[in-house]
This record gives sequence, C-alpha cells and structure tokens, in this order.
Amino acid sequence: MQRDKSLQNASQIKELHNVGDKVWACWLPMGDNQSWFPAIVKSSTVVGKSKYGVIRSYHVVFEDGDEDDELNEMYVMSEEEHRHTVLGTSAFEGVKSKCFKNKTDEYAAIRGAYVTDLTGNILFSTMGAAARARDDELVERNGDKVRRRDLNFPEEWDLVPVNSDRPRRRTPSHHIDIINKKSAECGKKIKQTADGASYPHKRRKCHISDGEGTVASEDNKQFKQLSAGEN
Repeated sequence: MQRDKSLQNASQIKELHNVGDKVWACWLPMGDNQSWFPAIVKSSTVVGKSKYGVIRSYHVVFEDGDEDDELNEMYVMSEEEHRHTVLGTSAFEGVKSKCFKNKTDEYAAIRGAYVTDLTGNILFSTMGAAARARDDELVERNGDKVRRRDLNFPEEWDLVPVNSDRPRRRTPSHHIDIINKKSAECGKKIKQTADGASYPHKRRKCHISDGEGTVASEDNKQFKQLSAGEN
C-alpha cells in the first residue's frame, strides 16, 4: 500500500453513507482480527475535520439488533466496497491503494483512497469507482480495440454496440447496480490490518456464510425497520 503526499481531490477521498444505507460494519474493531457484518446506518456525527475531509462516526444497527453508536468511519463500507476489499486490488487491473500520513484522520492513514495507472493523480473513494474510471479511460483511448479481458467490469459494456464505432456503457457508471461475478470469490469475512495489528470480534448472533450474513431470529426488529425505511 503506497503512502504519499495528497493528490487531486484529496479532501474527497472518503466513502460516505446516508441514513438507511445498507453497509458492512466492523464489530468490536480491536485486537488481532476484524469481523464485518451487514448493518444499516442509523445516523452519522461529525467529530472533526482534516485536509482529507470531514471525520465522522456512524451509528449502525447490525442484523441481530446489536448497535454501535460511535463507530469510526474507517470501519463502515458499502456492500460493494466490502466485496471488493475482500478480493483486494490485485483483482482489478491498474488499481492501487494509497494512504496518507495523518495522525488525526485514521481513515486517510489506514484505509486511504485509490488511484489507477490511467487516470493520473485523481483519487477515488472506492475500489469500484477507480476500476470503472480506468475502464472509461481505456475505452476513451483505445475505442473498438478494447477487449473484454482488458476491462475490470466487462459485463457493464457493449463492446460492439449498434451504430457506434466504440464500446458503450450499458448503464451510466453512477447508476450501475450489477453484482459483480467476482463477488462469488469472496471469503467468509474480511480481515484488514493497520500498523501490524488486526481487529477481532468476540461475539455475534449472526453468522457469516459465503460472504452473506444470516439474520438471527431474535433482536433484529430495529434492523428490519431501518431496512424497510421505517423510523
């Protein structure tokens, strides 16, 4: 993982989550391992600011009803980002992670952002955004010479579109809701390390199976209400 000076849009490197968003969150992020589980965002709180953006904590409700009302933003990620993080940047052509030396902003120092080999000094908040931006740039440069194996998300492209001399996206990048086939390769849980330490989990009522959380039969009423958009 590279550590370097701030680049373009350094103040916008963080993945943001809104109330009601379905995410993956870390339960008890301390010790030797990390255990991540499906959750719903209940609220967020601004706790500081750095040159890499606002520093937030999130109040999340896990599937079994357990809550964490002051979870560091570093330990909350979208469902897609969780799948991609399990796979790692090696699963995507030309995508690398980049962290920043900062004593007050753990997100910037440990989780950081992503860059690609084709998009210059632009920083991306998620692996998927970086991989798709690289696909866009590759098509822009090479047109109909692009092959499926050159793309990170070939399923999102019509490589031989009608009435066009270049590939076209089937759906605009920001509207894509395709479950990447690569997610099938995901392990049972995500483990990340920070400064040589990983973060464990001691207890949870929901279990992980093939990258999906199994909802416990009790104590998950609030999770279901939030998931359904109720307050």
